[in-house]
Amino acid sequence: MSYQIEYLPEDGMVRIAVSESVEQAEAQTATRETIRLVRQHNATRVLCDTAGMRLAIGILDLYRILDLYRSEGMPYGTRIAIVAPEQREDIEKLEIFGSAALNRGYTVRLFGDVEQARKWLLHEKPAP
Repeated sequence: MSYQIEYLPEDGMVRIAVSESVEQAEAQTATRETIRLVRQHNATRVLCDTAGMRLAIGILDLYRILDLYRSEGMPYGTRIAIVAPEQREDIEKLEIFGSAALNRGYTVRLFGDVEQARKWLLHEKPAP
């Protein structure tokens, strides 16, 4: 898995960009790094760009990611915007992930592009 994680101080959010196939161990490592940055900067927003990603994990693996949110201390109420990957099967998995996350106190939404996701995180109105 190839990914980059950074804190964007101008937006007060953590950004992760994933550009290849995602396996469970790598997804857990990236999740831990993201949570560490969220906690370090008291951020409540995460922008996850998965447009170039292929999700090689199943639904149960995504539930394990949610377990990491709790065990690693992801703050409740964190908003997570996911720029959707191209494969319909991956989008469906992430939609299920979003519903499960909401039940655990996190708001996850999928978007078609980075700008839409960023605006939602910052509560900006989209341009007409």
